[in-house]
Amino acid sequence: MKKNGRMALVLALTCALLAGCSGGKTQGNTTAETAQGKADSVQTGKAAGEAGGNTENVETSENSTNTEDTTKAEHTEGGRTFAVVVHSTQSTYWQTLNSGAEAAAKESGDSIYFTAPINGGSDINGQVDVMQNCINQGVDGILLAAADVDALVPITEQAIDKGIPVVVVDCGLNTDKYESSIATNNRAAAEELAKKVAEDIGEEGEVAVMNYAAGMLTGSLREDGFREAMAAYPNITLLETQYYNNDTQKALEVSQNLLTANPNLKAIYATNEFGIVGACRALMEKKIDTVNVYGFDFSDDVLPLLESGICKGTMVQKPYDMGYKGVETLVKVLAGEAVEKDIDSGCVVATPENYLDEDIYQVLYPMGK
Repeated sequence: MKKNGRMALVLALTCALLAGCSGGKTQGNTTAETAQGKADSVQTGKAAGEAGGNTENVETSENSTNTEDTTKAEHTEGGRTFAVVVHSTQSTYWQTLNSGAEAAAKESGDSIYFTAPINGGSDINGQVDVMQNCINQGVDGILLAAADVDALVPITEQAIDKGIPVVVVDCGLNTDKYESSIATNNRAAAEELAKKVAEDIGEEGEVAVMNYAAGMLTGSLREDGFREAMAAYPNITLLETQYYNNDTQKALEVSQNLLTANPNLKAIYATNEFGIVGACRALMEKKIDTVNVYGFDFSDDVLPLLESGICKGTMVQKPYDMGYKGVETLVKVLAGEAVEKDIDSGCVVATPENYLDEDIYQVLYPMGK
């Protein structure tokens, strides 16, 4: 794209966004914000949280009509524009990922277009529309956190066929045409956490498994890895999986039922922060201190649960690093350099004993608290 067309591209993306949002759809208290405004909102102590989920079946739309209000980095004359397409611009987790992308883009003299479907990760058609909008406006590269591993394949391959490099972040995608995938190895991380759970409970007893939704790739990997690692402990019994639909209140209710039906329960394992928070609240309400809670992801709601020791451990991803490495990878691709196909962004286990350690705290609050 010509240098003198950069500002026109950013303006066109913004105009397309406003046109898409004019149909009366809103999400929460969403407003059009500048990149600096969004950065400020992230800097006020927000932590790395949880990604969204998957649904099925979607048709590609030529017009972006389901686009969530978006932030863009300040335009640098002569720089390129990279789209960061996620599940929601209102989520702490995705804001953190975008902050990493913006930091890398600032170093390379490029701009970021931060966007998502207006109705969140379940709005698969909306995310396809967002991708179509990015293609129509001719962005120079895309970081994509696909809301569905199958439904986003056609539109992603369309972008690639038009010469727009795509780097997949956080979530998988069932195609090999993307330049690189940067994500947590969820299965390996779950296996690691399972070993801690087993050790903490003396390698015996009943353990409940709560998954955020059925059929989601990330949740399935976190459950499968946990169950596979636990198979090495014959005196540990894993209960049938319960689902809480990515909802803290539902997780609370599921946990209450588990505690009532299983008086000998020693631990609850949840596949994201909503499950952690719901399970811990159930324990607090029932005044039970003999059951440990473990899970994935971190937020400001999880922090007091670590501080109090109710949550014994949570596997925390590195969304900031995903965004930063994603833009770095796009820059290399456009420079004709070779890049790794699969990059493990890494994760750490935060516990009541270590969460204040510098290396752990930096992952919990990559931009400071």
